[in-house]
Amino acid sequence: MRTIQIDNYIISTPIKEIIETVKSQLHNGKLKDIRVKGDNILVTCPFHSDGLESKPACNIYIGEDQSIEYGYFRCFVCNEQGPLAKFVGHCFDRDENFGKAWLISNYGQKIDTEYF
Repeated sequence: MRTIQIDNYIISTPIKEIIETVKSQLHNGKLKDIRVKGDNILVTCPFHSDGLESKPACNIYIGEDQSIEYGYFRCFVCNEQGPLAKFVGHCFDRDENFGKAWLISNYGQKIDTEYF
């Protein structure tokens, strides 16, 4: 199982579960369509058309290929791309720093650096 590291925190919750939680907290209609297809989660892109496009054009990588960042997203319409924190922040109409704080607050497990 892959994880995401943000600062001194590890997030091991499956990304689909994270995206479903984000959707449940939104009041702006974004993320109306979420599907898993192979190594990707396909979602309606929150970066264009006010997040209300008719079908998913954005993917979030959830596969095991170590050469691709786990949780990295890319929209094939507007070409927006980046880490999961940027995606989450924008869903809430905020920035990447908000996305990082939200992910840590909801799913972060502190890394014990004393043993490293």
